[in-house]
Amino acid sequence: MPFTLITVTGQWQNPDGSPLQGTVTARLDRQIANSGKIAAAIPVVFTLDSTGALVGNPGSSASQVDPPPSPLPAQLVANNDTGTEPPGSTYHWVIQVGGTPSPQMVGYNSPPIEFDHILDHAAPGATVDIGTMLPDTDDLV
Repeated sequence: MPFTLITVTGQWQNPDGSPLQGTVTARLDRQIANSGKIAAAIPVVFTLDSTGALVGNPGSSASQVDPPPSPLPAQLVANNDTGTEPPGSTYHWVIQVGGTPSPQMVGYNSPPIEFDHILDHAAPGATVDIGTMLPDTDDLV
C-alpha cells in the first residue's frame, strides 16, 4: 500500500481572537519508504496564514501531491501505512507561535512546544488536527 497523504490542520489565535503568527515544523526521525517512494527525514516547515491557520509552503516538501493544490494544505505522509519500512518511525513536531507585542497576549514570544507523534494512515478523512496530538504538558520534550 502506498503512502497515505494526511492533511494536518490547526489554528492559533490570541485570547482576543486575533491571529497568531508562527511556524510548525515536522521531521521524521528516520527516512521511510513504501511502494518505491521515499519520505526523507528532513524538516518540513508549515506557516500560519493571516487567520492563524496552518498552511503548506510552496516550494517545500510540505506537499507530495504533484501538481500541488492551491492554497497548499499542510500535508505529510502517514508513517504507519502497511508496507512502510522501517516500521516504528515518528514525527518530531516543533510549534513556534507568537502574537502581538502585548503582555496580555499569552502567545507572544511563547517558547516552542516540542513533541513526537505518528501520523496515522487511518485518520478520519485523512485529516488530523494538531491539537489532538499535543501531549500533556508533563510529557513535553
